[in-house]
Amino acid sequence: NGNGKTTFFKLLIGQMAAQSGSIEFPYFHQEGELTDWTKIKAMTSYVPQDLLSWRGTLQGNLHLEASNRGLTGKENTWAVEYIIHRLGLLPHLNKQWSDLSGGYKMRFALAKALVWNPKFLVIDEPLANLDVEAQARFLNDIRHMSRNLKNPISVVLSSQHLYEVEAV
Repeated sequence: NGNGKTTFFKLLIGQMAAQSGSIEFPYFHQEGELTDWTKIKAMTSYVPQDLLSWRGTLQGNLHLEASNRGLTGKENTWAVEYIIHRLGLLPHLNKQWSDLSGGYKMRFALAKALVWNPKFLVIDEPLANLDVEAQARFLNDIRHMSRNLKNPISVVLSSQHLYEVEAV
């Protein structure tokens, strides 16, 4: 705690500018090119440690996020249905923020971050408020999504649960 993980993540996703040094993303551009933060941000999802509450239903918010990221019509519907089933959110579609447990709030945040198929996912302390079973399920979901052959995703995750993270 207090070692700068969240600050590093904000630098990594372009929410803060570095005072010195540089951050490079070889996957997103050719060697020697300047970092194009607009391009990086368009491919990056960030799940902060402190989740923001929302209004409306879980399903409505997923459709909104997919729409904000350029998915419309059948593509939006398919993406939302896929992520709902993939993360086991079907029983919670019409629930609001206050109706969800801490574990399902985190699963929703992950669903919102992934519904539009980003290339880069940064997650800050996702296991902090989850029980052991929810931690294992969450980490396995991340592992499977990072290894997806059609849409692989790079993941940077911070956690103080070293053994649980190393196990996956």
